[in-house]
Amino acid sequence: MENNTRRQVTILVFSGLTDNKELIPFLFVLFLCIYVVTIVGNIGIIALVYNTSRLHSPMYYFLSFLSFVDVFYSSVITPKMFSDLISEKKSSMQTICAFSLQFCGSNLIDHFYCDIPPLLTLSCSDTFHCTMVTIFMVGLCTITSLLSILLSYLLIFASVLRMRSSESRKKAFSTCSSHLMCASVFYVTVFFTYLRPPSSVFTSQDKVAAIFYAVVTPMLNPLAYTLRNQEWILSIIVLKNGFQIFLGNSSNLLLWEICYKEILCLYSTIVNEYYCQKNLRIVTWIVDSKEVKA
Repeated sequence: MENNTRRQVTILVFSGLTDNKELIPFLFVLFLCIYVVTIVGNIGIIALVYNTSRLHSPMYYFLSFLSFVDVFYSSVITPKMFSDLISEKKSSMQTICAFSLQFCGSNLIDHFYCDIPPLLTLSCSDTFHCTMVTIFMVGLCTITSLLSILLSYLLIFASVLRMRSSESRKKAFSTCSSHLMCASVFYVTVFFTYLRPPSSVFTSQDKVAAIFYAVVTPMLNPLAYTLRNQEWILSIIVLKNGFQIFLGNSSNLLLWEICYKEILCLYSTIVNEYYCQKNLRIVTWIVDSKEVKA
């Protein structure tokens, strides 16, 4: 009878990333930079694999698919987070989309996008089966993929240890460490969010974990998989040379270089003039002060 008299909630509202007005500008600029690097880096990988014949192999096709997933995943979550940061009106969703759960009481989701754990904390239904299904599905997918990654790296490390050159071993271990760092950030935060006993409170630590696996990891992937790979660097150089040929002959490139130097010279002139005027005002102020004292 008590459950029937509760107010039935039909619309859920997201609280957003933070309510601290002083942090909002900093967070907006920070995550905007992260999002731009994510989009440019991952789309750059896709374009590079598509346009470079030397990268037409299964490994690079797989990395391009990973970049596509990162772009899609990040673009679903991050723009909504930006909107909630700068807007007074927060995003909302219909409860009919949230499984078959019933919601009564508070309609505020303490999160910046729709995720299962914060929804379960608001529901007045029995969430035991939903929690068990979530743990089972996430555990099956993540543990299976994690075991395959660990097995792959064990084979890689075994091959690296058989290398005769210590410099080659050091380079290989350095490259693998950046890959493992990205994977560790993703899996640790996913395990922390989904594979633990259900709680009635969704804390700020859960938001931080969600930021790492939903926003930061898609940015780290293109950096980790390209900066230490000679094939990527060589392909970028070849593509850059092709772009220079597209711009025109050497005289046009010389013209571009002259314009660039003129812009730098103009910028330095403006800056120097500004500081000269500033120093002149300071000297004038000191002289006037001495005259007044005299």
